[in-house]
Amino acid sequence: MDGGAGTSSSFIKSLVMALVSYPEVQKKAFAEIDAVIGSGRIPSLDDMDELPYVKALIREVHRYRPVFPMAIPHASLQDETVRYPTRLASDCCSLCVSVKDISFPRAPLSL
Repeated sequence: MDGGAGTSSSFIKSLVMALVSYPEVQKKAFAEIDAVIGSGRIPSLDDMDELPYVKALIREVHRYRPVFPMAIPHASLQDETVRYPTRLASDCCSLCVSVKDISFPRAPLSL
């Protein structure tokens, strides 16, 4: 009966949090919607091709705060040095979980 209600509300919450945190993004998205749609109607899915900034905003919120992250929480058995952004590490973990029979060679721990 409430299928999708949790994921939709999670996404909307993340979108609102992002727009409150970055008011300049909210203004730019609103300006694009106002320029393309106007005030006479609400946007529809047919309008998405004409709203590239809003489309990118939606994708960025999905990337930044995924409703269901693909990565499984885990911990290392020993301390390791990370030499790349932690977001990249999270994305790689998501890829590893979603693809079978993939392995990455362990990098040497030299400084």
